[in-house]
Amino acid sequence: MLAVYLGYLGVVLFNRYRRTTTGLAKLRADRPDETFDTFFERLNRPDYDRTLVWTVYTAIRSLAEGVALRPYDDLVADLRIDRDEVDEALFDGLKRPLGLVDSAAAFNANPHRNRRNTVGGLIDFFANHPKRSDQALAAPSTPSALST
Repeated sequence: MLAVYLGYLGVVLFNRYRRTTTGLAKLRADRPDETFDTFFERLNRPDYDRTLVWTVYTAIRSLAEGVALRPYDDLVADLRIDRDEVDEALFDGLKRPLGLVDSAAAFNANPHRNRRNTVGGLIDFFANHPKRSDQALAAPSTPSALST
């Protein structure tokens, strides 16, 4: 019985691994020349702070194994990022560099809290989240010059 269970578990894990790696490999192959500048143009939000967008973009891209991002990419379905990573690691990792208020009230007051399923939606969330007044955004090393 244990052998059957372990065999089944092996098949499930292999299929998940294959689905994940082939999906990301296809996205990577389909987007060889896309850069942050391409992403920022597609985001079509020139009013957003470029530093904020760059910070969120690089954080998500590192979770997505270097795949070039598009604003409409679904974090779970397209980029295979676990929802817990998005909610915990990403928010916890970005709240200090972005100077975000860390409270349940601020989270619940954010009008974009239910749209965090795409890359663009997550950027909308961070762009509209209350900021702490004692911390300014740190400037990245020229995001417009970076082409990754």
